[in-house]
Amino acid sequence: MLKPVKKAVATPIQKYCRNDTKTKDKDRPKLNNVDWTPVYNKLTSEIKLRHYSPSTLKIYTGWVRQFQGFAKSKDCRLLDNSDVKDFLTHLAVKRKVAASTQNQAFNALLFLFRHVLKSEFGEFKDVPRAKRKPYIPVVLPKNWLGSFFSRLRC
Repeated sequence: MLKPVKKAVATPIQKYCRNDTKTKDKDRPKLNNVDWTPVYNKLTSEIKLRHYSPSTLKIYTGWVRQFQGFAKSKDCRLLDNSDVKDFLTHLAVKRKVAASTQNQAFNALLFLFRHVLKSEFGEFKDVPRAKRKPYIPVVLPKNWLGSFFSRLRC
């Protein structure tokens, strides 16, 4: 008598990753050239839900757009901390942005990950941060001030 042959049961990840006709292509994440329109729509709704300023929406959308370009339109489900670290490092090292600009980009991506993508953002202690330039007040020499005021009295 023949024994029944057990079929190998594929794990959900194997089903998701292998190229079989049962898995729909639209459910499989793409590596690049993904349409981010739903992300922008969700970003807009989350910012409006929290009653943020319209200028905040404009700035955050701009930073998300730059991040999308940097990540080469990778599927949002495939984005991770290394993409964010690379982007922030690129801003500080290659583009040499001001510290406040890098902080603005960081906060926009933090909002994107926490409220739009609903994923963990993680720690960013090893990312090079743009340095704030020390404020050096302009001090005029006393003899120059004396000659300046003596000319004003005439």
